[in-house]
Amino acid sequence: MNDWQSHWDEAAQYKKLLVYEFYEKNSSLCKAMDKRLEELAKKYKGKAAFWKLDVDNFEILARLCGVEGAYPTFALFKNGEQVGKVVGLKEDELEQRIQRAVY
Repeated sequence: MNDWQSHWDEAAQYKKLLVYEFYEKNSSLCKAMDKRLEELAKKYKGKAAFWKLDVDNFEILARLCGVEGAYPTFALFKNGEQVGKVVGLKEDELEQRIQRAVY
């Protein structure tokens, strides 16, 4: 099974919120979100899972999630369906979408 396929299958079966961050290794914008993403993962521990996926290694999954070349892009899944997408350094919007999805 392809690595992207296992992540896609996980999104389809995961009952809690699943947040994929698609990033580029050399992007300063992506690196700028690292600390905030760690904080969100701690805050929503047990309610959401967070995955960082290098877009160069997960191109097919990125396309399936509607990622269109701007990074970071966050794709949110719950109960097998994509429930949101946030593009760029929109920390407040990302947290609002996470909060709505977990409660």
